[in-house]
Parts: sequence; structure tokens; C-alpha cells
Amino acid sequence: DLQSDIELISATPEMPVTTMPMRVFTDPPQSSGKRFLCGSLIQANVEIRTMDGTLLYPKEGETAAPISIRIGAGEVFYGLESALQLLSPGDKAALLVPPAFQKRFNPMEPKSETAKLFDSITLPSKQIVLIEVSNLAELEPS
Repeated sequence: DLQSDIELISATPEMPVTTMPMRVFTDPPQSSGKRFLCGSLIQANVEIRTMDGTLLYPKEGETAAPISIRIGAGEVFYGLESALQLLSPGDKAALLVPPAFQKRFNPMEPKSETAKLFDSITLPSKQIVLIEVSNLAELEPS
């Protein structure tokens, strides 16, 4: 009979402190239910809007190409990365992301193209944003 105890001494980066929770709304699942794991390379269509509907990404009039995201690599906003781990290939979701979850943690050096893209998106300060994700697909399992 083997037993072990694990104690978390510290974790970095620090988790966001907020009184505004993040919300994830999904359409009925269209997939087998297999969730994305940390380390998986996935592809998704992403739209980011302010709560009044102003399109932040892609720019108005542009069509965004699907984005490749390595789960757990810190390439995208923490709120998006956290939500992706709750989703499966084929799912669609709308995320309400408070300001504390709108930054990237553990920025990678050298930065991937995805990280550069998300660093270039200007978000409104102190406002919740709506992120819609669709056409989720796993390119490479973890």
C-alpha cells in the first residue's frame, strides 16, 4: 500500500485576483467530449469584442485566419487559455473575460507568431471583453 502527500509551496505566475468571475458559455457539444490537454497544439477561429460589440480582433472588415495555439505555453490571454482546456474539438464557446484574465502569463522568448498577435491586440482597461471561439480542432496531441 503506497501513499504520498504533495504540498504546493508556491506557484508562479500568481493567479489573478478578481471579484469578477470569468464565464464560459458553450453550444451543445459537437464532439466526442475529449478535452484539450496542456501541451496540445490546437487551431481555433477567435473573435474579441468589447461588451458594446466593438470588434477588437480581427480588425473591422478583415477576416481572421484560424489561429494555432499551444495550450499551456502562455501564447494567449489567460482567460482564453483556461477556457480552451474546458473545450473539445468541434465545440463553440463565448467567454466573458474580466480584466484580470486578459493578460498573458509566462511570456515565451522568442515569442511565437501567436504570442506576437495577442500582444498586438489592444484591450480596453478595466472592462470585460467577449471572446468567441469556434472551429476548434486538435492539430497535435500533447
